[in-house]
Amino acid sequence: ENFAIGGAQFRIIAPFGDYVAGDAPRNNDSLVMAVSYGENSFLLTGDAEKEIEYRIVDERKLPGRVDVLKLGHHGSRTSSTADLLDVARPSFAIVSAGFENLYRHPHPDVLRRLDERGVRVLRTDSGGLIQFLTDGKRLEKRTYNRQFATMQ
Repeated sequence: ENFAIGGAQFRIIAPFGDYVAGDAPRNNDSLVMAVSYGENSFLLTGDAEKEIEYRIVDERKLPGRVDVLKLGHHGSRTSSTADLLDVARPSFAIVSAGFENLYRHPHPDVLRRLDERGVRVLRTDSGGLIQFLTDGKRLEKRTYNRQFATMQ
């Protein structure tokens, strides 16, 4: 469940130990992982939905506050629950969604929950590539949008 690479600590949160794969892949089969390096931490949630988030919170699987949260299931209304946001208390949230996607992700309810908590939202559908760099103390955000061909 835990391992280190180059000074970064990785903690596998889900799937849980009692996980059994079904006949067809589902969103809740996703890998959920916490990554920390020095003073900075990240929570990567794949496509996990609220059932997994509730269990993560109920079983106290989160290491605490995170700097960056990659929202589950592209910011759909089935993920990024108030409970998870209240425990993780992210400074930044990343929405990985395609431009003009058919599902209209991220969902307005998710954006409202993030706004109510003062979380800065970065979106691949409108902002392009999102990158965070850290030396373990400082956290630097970079974005790249091919449409404007600029690195910010």
